[in-house]
Amino acid sequence: MRVFLDSNVLIAAAISDGECRRLLHRILRQHQAVLSEEALAETSRKLSGKFHQDKAVVALYANKLRNLAEVLPAQVAPARVSRDPKDDWVLAAALAGRCHCILSGDADLWALARHKKVAILRPRDFLAFEAGCFRRRKSS
Repeated sequence: MRVFLDSNVLIAAAISDGECRRLLHRILRQHQAVLSEEALAETSRKLSGKFHQDKAVVALYANKLRNLAEVLPAQVAPARVSRDPKDDWVLAAALAGRCHCILSGDADLWALARHKKVAILRPRDFLAFEAGCFRRRKSS
């Protein structure tokens, strides 16, 4: 399964040993993690700015993500879909990356629930979605 990881999930995985970190490791091991240049840049910017993480540590994290995930180039300006225009970049990247779902901590994205064929999930909903996808593939 191709899973687009929003920057807020990447940030949570970096700063806390919780659900987002466990999901990131699971997705990197069992699925194809998909990121965008925009998500990586925002992750790095917020980790070193808002969360005061050491710039060298942030650079190592970004490089590790680049090596383990598929990173999509910057997208052209997307069509307006979400109530927050910054989230339209996430939607455009997930579509360009042929992702099955977007994993995000953003309520503006959750409000959509789905964009075209891409499901938009809270981290806590990923395992149920994953199980449903596995059951559908097995029964096909």
